[in-house]
Amino acid sequence: MITQNMVVTLEYEAKLEGVVVAHTHKPKLILIGHERDLPIGLEALLIGKTAPLEFTAALENAYGTRDDHKVMNVELAKLPIKNPEIGSKFSASDANGQNFEARVIALTDATATIDMNHPRAGKTLEYHIKIHRTRAAEAEELEHGHAHGVGGVEHQH
Repeated sequence: MITQNMVVTLEYEAKLEGVVVAHTHKPKLILIGHERDLPIGLEALLIGKTAPLEFTAALENAYGTRDDHKVMNVELAKLPIKNPEIGSKFSASDANGQNFEARVIALTDATATIDMNHPRAGKTLEYHIKIHRTRAAEAEELEHGHAHGVGGVEHQH
């Protein structure tokens, strides 16, 4: 049974309104409780499952909840990109030095409305997940905070 600090080999495909928006290209190793690049809640879907297993589940707010405070108007001259168009994307940092990704969602002659929410924030994704195998994490994996090996992080030590 999958619990915290286990290594899981899996594949997944995520659909939004019937369209595939994310997927693994090959089996992926994840260290339960330590992954930072997985959609919110995906690990929770795995807890308590056993391998091998294939299942489908809906995941609400997989990319976080939508925050209206992350939508704002900015003077065109203050944008870090020139000649923005609706749909333009850019990276920037706020006054606290936090990096964020934003996209232009509306334009006037003087301002751009930018949205710093993830494009899938607040949406429900349907995941089709194949769990191939599980194993206990090794001490070095726990120390590093990620799974090692094919499908995980491969180090030269």
